[in-house]
Amino acid sequence: MQRPDGPSGESQRAKGKDRRPEPLPLLVSAALEPGTPTLAARLERIAAHGAKRARYTVLGELAQGGMGKILRAWDEGLSREVAMKVVSLQPAKGSSDEENADHEKRLTRFIDEARITGQLDHPGIVPVYEIGLADADASESGAVFFTMPLLRGANLKSVFERVHHGADGWTLQRAVDVMHTVCMTVAFAHQKGVVHRDLKPENIMVGPFGEAYVLDWGLALLLGRAERSSIVGTPAYMSPEQAAGRSAQVGPRSDVYSLGAILYELFARRVPHELSLETHTDKDESFESVLAAPPRPLSELSADVPPELAAICAKAMAREPNARYASALEMAADLEAWLAGRVVGALESGPLTHFRKWRARNRGLAFALEAMAALCLVGGAAFFLQERTWLKEVEAKHALARVSAYAAGLSAADLGLRAHEVGESKRRLAACEPLLRGWEWRHLALRADASERVLRGHERAVRSLAVSPDGRMLASGSDDGDVVLWDADGALRARLEGHNGFVTSVVFTPDGTHLASASIDKSVLLWDVQSGQLERLVSAHPADVMALAFSHDGRVLASGDARGKLVLSSIADAGCLAYRQPTTPDGLVALDFVPGTDELAAAYLSGFVRVFGPALELRRQVRASQSSLTGLDADPEGCFLAVACEGSAVLLDATTLARVSELGGPSSKIRALAFAPDGARLATCGYDSVLRVWDLERRDVVSELDGHDNDVNAVAFFPDGRRLVTGAEDDSLRVWDLERAPVLVLDEHDAWIDALAFAPDGRTLLTGAHDRVLRMFDAATGAEFAAAETPGIVDCVAWGADGEVFYGCGDPAPRRALAFELDLVSALPAGVGYPKTLVSEPATGRLFTRDSQGIVRVYDTQKARELATLATDDETASLALSPDGRRLARFLRVV
Repeated sequence: MQRPDGPSGESQRAKGKDRRPEPLPLLVSAALEPGTPTLAARLERIAAHGAKRARYTVLGELAQGGMGKILRAWDEGLSREVAMKVVSLQPAKGSSDEENADHEKRLTRFIDEARITGQLDHPGIVPVYEIGLADADASESGAVFFTMPLLRGANLKSVFERVHHGADGWTLQRAVDVMHTVCMTVAFAHQKGVVHRDLKPENIMVGPFGEAYVLDWGLALLLGRAERSSIVGTPAYMSPEQAAGRSAQVGPRSDVYSLGAILYELFARRVPHELSLETHTDKDESFESVLAAPPRPLSELSADVPPELAAICAKAMAREPNARYASALEMAADLEAWLAGRVVGALESGPLTHFRKWRARNRGLAFALEAMAALCLVGGAAFFLQERTWLKEVEAKHALARVSAYAAGLSAADLGLRAHEVGESKRRLAACEPLLRGWEWRHLALRADASERVLRGHERAVRSLAVSPDGRMLASGSDDGDVVLWDADGALRARLEGHNGFVTSVVFTPDGTHLASASIDKSVLLWDVQSGQLERLVSAHPADVMALAFSHDGRVLASGDARGKLVLSSIADAGCLAYRQPTTPDGLVALDFVPGTDELAAAYLSGFVRVFGPALELRRQVRASQSSLTGLDADPEGCFLAVACEGSAVLLDATTLARVSELGGPSSKIRALAFAPDGARLATCGYDSVLRVWDLERRDVVSELDGHDNDVNAVAFFPDGRRLVTGAEDDSLRVWDLERAPVLVLDEHDAWIDALAFAPDGRTLLTGAHDRVLRMFDAATGAEFAAAETPGIVDCVAWGADGEVFYGCGDPAPRRALAFELDLVSALPAGVGYPKTLVSEPATGRLFTRDSQGIVRVYDTQKARELATLATDDETASLALSPDGRRLARFLRVV
């Protein structure tokens, strides 16, 4: 892939929707099967199932080269900038047969690149959003394209230049750290059976914060796939077996050689086999120079190269594959060892062997030196002790850095959850070091996914869903064209395959025996739920069918399409009972029969809500919104209609269509909604991935539930009204229990909370903070029922007996107060420092304190006197009392 060079160049960034790619071994197996699809067949499949070019608006050209060009484009559907790589379907006019064959190879590699990259799900590999065909027009011939995230950064060659000039804070350590990241990315690809074959600085992009991305997988080799002998790649970075065209020997160690060549360029300031960096171009390279001899050793080119890195480079660039690192992961381990100041495995200096040979030649001098060495033992011992102290300090700093990074990750995840950025929060939590994860990590993980159960059975976005009338089954329709039946406990019951496009709507009959499904393939199908068999085609529309609804008796099925045509069909014989064709196309998005009436309500892209009679005669209409509507549902009593638009949910009187109220605002981004069976609540979901439940009497949100990583497309209540199910762009369904204990956020304090303690019965929580306020909360509801100001910052709190609490607030004496009133009663005898930790034993009235001097004291709170001093050092960080009160644990400060 070609891209602009320099620090301001733009490329694709691995950021976007989470994807669950097909495991790569399946891709390799498919490539090895007889009858691999031809290029024409693959293009036909892309044309049928791929993205539509009309969705994107080209904003400019980023780069152009032999494989095509890269454009900067605007995704109209998701309102974002993307990078679009384009290759013409036709060779240049007047091309020879050989040039035509080369063009066909380029097209094949282009499609392979999209498919391979799309299945390598790694932070260091830019994902592919979509692939599709662009139709020919007056300005250009037809083309195949795929889209990726747009990334801004500099390629690795530019970074090396900055390292050499000390620009922008780039150092050798930072550059080696980037190389370590690249090695880990390449190692991931190797584990998935993919060899890059064209690794070079120009194919590695470095972001503004040091993140690295490996680009241009167009020449990638799938291990195990037969391939004709050919020489592909950039000669300066090729391994000898690659330059010689020995395809059978090309594998992961070939990429290791290329990684070593990149490292070589960092130190030598020139590419391997080249005289200078300035004269390097692909045309100057020759395969003969690569095969003739290894490049000059780094020690001859620069005396400043650290010997460990020179050894790593030499091992990676060994002429024989078996002499190199066995994997990119091993090379990454040596780079990490150098960054951490540890010994690298590639450096074998052999000091003991050299010493033995020297001693044999110089016996007299060796004896004298050995005698002097004995005199140095005392000094050496002292040095050893000093070294141990230094190492202890280094380890302490490293531990502190790990804890700091963990805390920063938790803080970022918490901020993301507050902003409902669930996907980013999950990534932050996943990056936290496993050994450090505690209750706080588990707490945030629970907040990141509050669902009761996650159902995964679709390969693409879940577009529609329904719950059976008895609540025992679920049905879901997806962009993969399948309808899936689930048991209520989440088990996959059956996969119904019959549609050739996105499934836009699914609905059960009132008796739950049948299921109807609609699709953009313009068909409506009826399925037997028990057998999972297709019974009949109910209706065929001239446009994409977008919505379905069964009449209350289940005898009539209403269907509507993207051009506004409305059809009533008999379930008994699939006959058409009535239809309505609008004079002006107006896309229909949702249907529902109004309970207690013979009327059918419909929502349209134009913002109109229309109500029809049994013969589809228009009875009334209203424009509910100036923007497009995205959903509609009638409440169980037939009193109200709720319609969803981009900014809110609008409640209409079902009889008059008069506006009753509006829920939410522009930030809600509502896409679908559903009334609860009792009609008292309304669930909404949409583009911000949040499920909200509204109390219709109070007109406010009673639950906000996070869990999905992307847009939520559909929502439905179970008949019990307690549970909900949602379907989303992250390919999953989630089941939610509205009666689960909620996660409470207590934010009454205006500063850091330093201390908290639950009452012995667990029903009350006492907190103290930097705002110099002591507060008491109901642990079940989070309601605050007491607060009191204190003279200083509250560092510690504890519960005593008989409704008492103790706290320390910056003076030497622990304070005693009445619980539920927090009025100060008295103070215990003062110590030397001020209390930092309090541990109470209500049964005996004892109170253990640890003060700012590290002194541990024991008080008799009933007699207000000090009983004992247990420790007198400043290493004590905290205290804990065993349940039987017989043992006290003292935690020491290590960082």
